[in-house]
Amino acid sequence: MQLGKDAYHVVLQRVLELLCTDSTPDEKQSALFVLQWDQDSDAAPFLQAVLSLPAVKSDATLRMCIVGALLHWKDLSVLPMAEEDLFDPSAKSRSWPKLNLVLAISSLEPQTSIPLLARVFAFA
Repeated sequence: MQLGKDAYHVVLQRVLELLCTDSTPDEKQSALFVLQWDQDSDAAPFLQAVLSLPAVKSDATLRMCIVGALLHWKDLSVLPMAEEDLFDPSAKSRSWPKLNLVLAISSLEPQTSIPLLARVFAFA
Protein backbone atom coordinates (compact mmCIF):
# COMPACT_ATOMS: atom_id res chain seq x y z
CA MET A 1 0.00 0.00 0.00
CA GLN A 2 1.51 3.32 -1.04
CA LEU A 3 0.20 6.45 0.65
CA GLY A 4 0.69 10.16 -0.03
CA LYS A 5 3.99 11.96 0.52
CA ASP A 6 3.12 14.47 3.26
CA ALA A 7 4.88 13.96 6.60
CA TYR A 8 1.93 12.29 8.28
CA HIS A 9 1.52 9.77 5.47
CA VAL A 10 5.24 9.00 5.56
CA VAL A 11 4.85 8.16 9.27
CA LEU A 12 1.71 6.14 8.57
CA GLN A 13 3.54 4.20 5.87
CA ARG A 14 6.31 3.36 8.36
CA VAL A 15 3.72 2.23 10.93
CA LEU A 16 2.15 -0.13 8.43
CA GLU A 17 5.57 -1.45 7.40
CA LEU A 18 6.43 -2.18 11.06
CA LEU A 19 3.38 -4.42 11.31
CA CYS A 20 4.67 -6.59 8.45
CA THR A 21 8.28 -6.97 9.50
CA ASP A 22 10.17 -8.87 12.16
CA SER A 23 9.78 -5.98 14.61
CA THR A 24 9.04 -6.91 18.19
CA PRO A 25 5.46 -7.19 19.45
CA ASP A 26 6.01 -4.08 21.58
CA GLU A 27 7.19 -2.13 18.52
CA LYS A 28 4.12 -3.26 16.60
CA GLN A 29 1.76 -2.25 19.41
CA SER A 30 3.49 1.12 19.75
CA ALA A 31 3.14 1.65 16.02
CA LEU A 32 -0.62 1.14 16.24
CA PHE A 33 -0.90 3.89 18.85
CA VAL A 34 0.39 6.39 16.27
CA LEU A 35 -2.71 5.97 14.14
CA GLN A 36 -5.20 8.82 14.39
CA TRP A 37 -8.46 6.92 14.58
CA ASP A 38 -10.52 9.72 13.10
CA GLN A 39 -8.25 10.06 10.04
CA ASP A 40 -6.61 6.76 9.22
CA SER A 41 -9.50 4.62 8.04
CA ASP A 42 -7.62 4.30 4.72
CA ALA A 43 -5.35 1.90 6.61
CA ALA A 44 -8.29 -0.44 7.38
CA PRO A 45 -7.84 -2.80 4.37
CA PHE A 46 -4.16 -3.12 5.18
CA LEU A 47 -4.88 -3.87 8.84
CA GLN A 48 -7.42 -6.50 7.78
CA ALA A 49 -4.71 -8.19 5.70
CA VAL A 50 -2.20 -7.97 8.57
CA LEU A 51 -4.58 -10.01 10.74
CA SER A 52 -3.74 -13.08 8.67
CA LEU A 53 0.01 -12.88 9.41
CA PRO A 54 1.23 -15.67 11.75
CA ALA A 55 2.98 -13.17 14.04
CA VAL A 56 -0.27 -11.26 14.50
CA LYS A 57 -2.43 -14.38 14.87
CA SER A 58 -0.19 -15.65 17.65
CA ASP A 59 -0.05 -12.34 19.57
CA ALA A 60 -3.42 -11.84 21.28
CA THR A 61 -2.60 -8.31 22.44
CA LEU A 62 -1.55 -7.12 18.99
CA ARG A 63 -4.50 -8.85 17.34
CA MET A 64 -6.93 -7.19 19.78
CA CYS A 65 -5.36 -3.79 19.10
CA ILE A 66 -5.90 -4.22 15.36
CA VAL A 67 -9.42 -5.61 15.77
CA GLY A 68 -10.28 -2.70 18.07
CA ALA A 69 -9.04 -0.22 15.47
CA LEU A 70 -11.12 -1.87 12.77
CA LEU A 71 -14.20 -1.88 15.00
CA HIS A 72 -13.62 1.80 15.69
CA TRP A 73 -13.91 2.30 11.93
CA LYS A 74 -17.18 0.29 12.00
CA ASP A 75 -15.71 -2.77 10.26
CA LEU A 76 -18.12 -5.46 11.46
CA SER A 77 -16.26 -8.21 9.59
CA VAL A 78 -13.90 -8.51 12.58
CA LEU A 79 -16.66 -8.77 15.18
CA PRO A 80 -16.31 -12.59 15.40
CA MET A 81 -12.60 -12.14 16.20
CA ALA A 82 -13.47 -9.62 18.90
CA GLU A 83 -15.97 -12.05 20.42
CA GLU A 84 -13.43 -14.85 20.33
CA ASP A 85 -10.80 -12.73 22.06
CA LEU A 86 -13.26 -11.47 24.68
CA PHE A 87 -14.75 -14.84 25.60
CA ASP A 88 -11.89 -17.29 25.05
CA PRO A 89 -10.24 -17.83 28.45
CA SER A 90 -7.14 -19.20 26.74
CA ALA A 91 -6.51 -15.88 24.96
CA LYS A 92 -3.54 -14.65 26.97
CA SER A 93 -3.32 -10.88 27.08
CA ARG A 94 -3.13 -7.96 29.42
CA SER A 95 -6.50 -6.51 30.42
CA TRP A 96 -6.26 -3.20 28.53
CA PRO A 97 -6.63 -4.70 25.02
CA LYS A 98 -9.87 -6.37 26.08
CA LEU A 99 -11.07 -3.10 27.60
CA ASN A 100 -10.24 -1.35 24.31
CA LEU A 101 -12.28 -3.98 22.45
CA VAL A 102 -15.24 -3.32 24.74
CA LEU A 103 -14.85 0.41 24.16
CA ALA A 104 -14.75 -0.09 20.39
CA ILE A 105 -17.82 -2.33 20.53
CA SER A 106 -19.68 0.28 22.56
CA SER A 107 -19.18 2.75 19.69
CA LEU A 108 -21.11 0.50 17.27
CA GLU A 109 -24.81 0.77 16.50
CA PRO A 110 -26.93 -0.23 19.53
CA GLN A 111 -28.51 -3.25 17.80
CA THR A 112 -24.99 -4.67 17.40
CA SER A 113 -23.31 -3.44 20.56
CA ILE A 114 -25.92 -3.97 23.28
CA PRO A 115 -26.30 -7.77 22.98
CA LEU A 116 -22.53 -8.22 22.89
CA LEU A 117 -21.91 -5.82 25.78
CA ALA A 118 -24.56 -7.66 27.82
CA ARG A 119 -22.62 -10.91 27.24
CA VAL A 120 -19.36 -9.19 28.23
CA PHE A 121 -20.80 -7.95 31.51
CA ALA A 122 -22.43 -11.33 32.23
CA PHE A 123 -19.10 -13.07 31.47
CA ALA A 124 -17.05 -10.77 33.71
